[in-house]
Amino acid sequence: MEQDLEAQISLLREEIHNQKKATMADSPGHSWKNGVARMGIEFVSAIFAGIIMGLLLDSFFAIKPWGIVSCFLLGCIAGFYNIYKLALGELTLTVDEEDKINQ
Repeated sequence: MEQDLEAQISLLREEIHNQKKATMADSPGHSWKNGVARMGIEFVSAIFAGIIMGLLLDSFFAIKPWGIVSCFLLGCIAGFYNIYKLALGELTLTVDEEDKINQ
């Protein structure tokens, strides 16, 4: 009787494991397209913010090309850093989720 109960529990655990894997694979939040789109938006928004800040610096301090050039470069660096953080976060998230499923 106890062996039957343990066999049923292991079957149920395996079934739950398979269902979680299928659910995570089909989940729209884990789609690579969403991640790539988010990375693009993060990159472009950082550059856009840098350009705006550069224009403001140029107008306040009358340093016409240098404010926008320097802030554009800082925006590019910030954009690449955001992409790095997102990619690293997605990679860590995927590994953590696999660990949770395998438990």
